[in-house]
Amino acid sequence: MLGMASILQSVNNISSDGSATIYLYSQIGGKNGIDGQMVADHIKHLSEVERVPLIKIRINSPGGSVQEGLSIYNAIINARKETRVDTYVDGVAASMAAVIGQSGDNRYMNDFARVMIHLAHVDEEVMSKEQTEAVNQMNSLIVKIFDNNLSSSPSELTSMMTATTWM
Repeated sequence: MLGMASILQSVNNISSDGSATIYLYSQIGGKNGIDGQMVADHIKHLSEVERVPLIKIRINSPGGSVQEGLSIYNAIINARKETRVDTYVDGVAASMAAVIGQSGDNRYMNDFARVMIHLAHVDEEVMSKEQTEAVNQMNSLIVKIFDNNLSSSPSELTSMMTATTWM
């Protein structure tokens, strides 16, 4: 996981207009990826302690762990009670990074950027009944997040996720 110094570097980089920028430019979770708890703590610090008027979340990520990503997503949603948080897709927001991109008050995407959505999965050939149920619940949650922010219906979103869709 990326170290706390890397994540907290943005605290010292609050711009002259008072806004802060966090870069999610790596895999979400995993051994060398972005630690969801550290990002959540950083967002909370910026919104509640530093009281910045705007947090910019810049995304260029292949996605990653649903659990780590949901901690970042929920931290952004919670911070929006205190400050404005905008999300920007700078390059690729694939998989869980696409979900995080939906969390901003305002959501931006560069002309050349890409977003990819797909069904969550577990990297195991045979899943237990409990694992299958957990993955289905995660997929339902992700569809609901997209449904709250996009004009597509839940059935259209499920079809897009089943097919793995790049936009």
